[in-house]
Amino acid sequence: MAKSQFDTFNKTDLKTWTEAARKELGGKDPFETLSISKNDLVIKPYYDKEDTRGLTVNNLRPSRNPYLGSRGWYNTPDIIVNNCEEANKLALQYLNSGADGMRFILETDAEPDKLLHQIELPYCSIFFVVKNGQSKILGDLIQYVNAKDFDKAQIVGGIFWETPVDIKSIPLQDLEGWNNFHALGLIVQPDDPISEITNSLIAGVECLDSGGMNPKQLIHQLSFSFAIGPDFFTEIAKLKAFRRLWLQVCHAYGVTDKEDTLLLHGISNPWNKDDFQPNANMLKSTTTALSAILGGCDAITIKPEEDNSFKNRIARNVLTILREESHLNQTADAVAGSYYLESLIDQMAKTAWGKFQQKATG
Repeated sequence: MAKSQFDTFNKTDLKTWTEAARKELGGKDPFETLSISKNDLVIKPYYDKEDTRGLTVNNLRPSRNPYLGSRGWYNTPDIIVNNCEEANKLALQYLNSGADGMRFILETDAEPDKLLHQIELPYCSIFFVVKNGQSKILGDLIQYVNAKDFDKAQIVGGIFWETPVDIKSIPLQDLEGWNNFHALGLIVQPDDPISEITNSLIAGVECLDSGGMNPKQLIHQLSFSFAIGPDFFTEIAKLKAFRRLWLQVCHAYGVTDKEDTLLLHGISNPWNKDDFQPNANMLKSTTTALSAILGGCDAITIKPEEDNSFKNRIARNVLTILREESHLNQTADAVAGSYYLESLIDQMAKTAWGKFQQKATG
């Protein structure tokens, strides 16, 4: 039997690595010298299997949409809506050039028959960002879908509210059968990762406890939009830690893993650094898109640094290339089992959960 090439290398362990590192550091302890403290987290210079022994590991589930692949996500560029006809033309152009959906930023009340003209909703995703809690877009959208006789179960998307919405005003009774549409989208304000997780959990629980409505029904309507920063591994861990903790919240309200319908949206905001120009935002967009994909985002928006046709096309193409050329959609959870990441996720989840409990009871 042929000898494996890996057998030609000496096996290493923590002791061997520590001795070699100590020698290179002139006798200093490598864990004291090289460990990094950041945002209530401690990042060590070395991880192995022992670091994940006994840890909870929550692997991402395969996408429910076979077209998108096992690690499926929707490429949803932003479209600002000041004029429904113009926004519709842009949406059709994007859908014909790589996008899987769109995220309409409503600067004015939208008329679905004009805004969604010729868009086959069951075959793409549809998201809205509402500037205030008084928009009538949901009611209008329900009427539009009913008139078109679209299959409600196939419509993927949701509504994100920039300001708090009166949950009692949302016609939940009319959303029966909209299994993949989330009418209660919460926008997470950028902060350090632990605070983002903690604040998102608190905001979600406040929604569930408000208005005396059925929490199990509200859970299926909630979704969260996270800004994805340039710290590659930390952003992956943030998303996976939040998903783990949100499942714990769901369990407390009687919703099981089998009923998990959580939708995570990730957005990469413009980023300009003189040292990396003229391609700063494209480089940052690529790493943040990778973090969003590997962290489990179901929909991703890449923002260009300038609003013009060329920059918008570059932003859309980032996700297309990662899918069609890097094939990141072929594996449901490519980072599952990573010693470093699983340790970081666990540490982040425990820290955020502790802060959440303090604030929730405080």
